Formats: sequence, structure tokens, C-alpha cells
Amino acid sequence: MKQILAFTLAVCATSAANGQTPPPAAPSSQAEALGRELAEQGMLSKLLPMVAMKETEDMIANTPDLTDAEGEVLRTTAREIYEAGMARVIAAQGQIYAEKLSQADLQALVDFNRSPASQRHQAIMPEVIEGTVKSLDGIDYKGETMAAFCKKTGRGCEVAE
Repeated sequence: MKQILAFTLAVCATSAANGQTPPPAAPSSQAEALGRELAEQGMLSKLLPMVAMKETEDMIANTPDLTDAEGEVLRTTAREIYEAGMARVIAAQGQIYAEKLSQADLQALVDFNRSPASQRHQAIMPEVIEGTVKSLDGIDYKGETMAAFCKKTGRGCEVAE
């Protein structure tokens, strides 16, 4: 899951950097507000809650001597940590959007995200992410790549085994 998150972050960063309208030197407060709204509507805001919930339940499962009350305290603590971390992620992502996109681009993206079609798209995003992650189960990108490279070149075979 952490590898998927890292990959998603890299793709998002690359996508944001391509084909953009040159932004103003310093973003306005309006651009910053639009950037934050765009971040709140984005993929990370759908993915990270799922990761946090899974990791929290894993922590509880891996600590078998917890009482039910302690499990609830752990869930509450995890939620507090997640919310603080998510606030930092949204602020950072919103700032980057405000710096890298023009106010007109930000407004167009936010307007689209407010549309009924985009609202429906955002509503199903957790299901799409979950289904996609399940479809990746058992995929060993590095292993499969090295095995194919070994077959083609005879090199790297010790890594592929």
C-alpha cells in the first residue's frame, strides 16, 4: 500500500508539472483557497483515509492483548494523528497547486469538481481505489521485471530468483 501511495504521489506530481498555464509569481489568497479546495477534492483525500483505517486496524490486530477500551483509545489516537497529518498534506498540496497553476486554471478545475458528474466520480473513488488495489494483489513488479530481463539477457538472474 505504501508503494502504491508513493507511486500515486509521483504520478500526481508529474501530471501537475505538465501542460500548465504559467502561474503568477506569488499566489493570491484566492489562488491559495482554490488550491486547498482542489487538494481536498483530490485523489489523496480519498486514498489516505483508506490507508489510515487499514493501518489502524493492523495495529490493533498486531497487539492482541489490547482490551476493547484500549482498542478504542488506539483508534481515537490514530484518528487524531491522521487528521493532523492530513491537514498538513492538504495545506502543502493546496499551496503547490496555487504556485504551479494559474488562478484561471484553478478556478476551472474547482468548477469542474463542483459539477454533478465530478461529484458522482468523487463519490465512487474509494470503491475504484479499493478495487484497483485488490487487482494489484500478487503483482511483483520488480520480480517480474527482473525475471523477464534475466530471460532476455541472462543477467540479473540471481535477483530474479
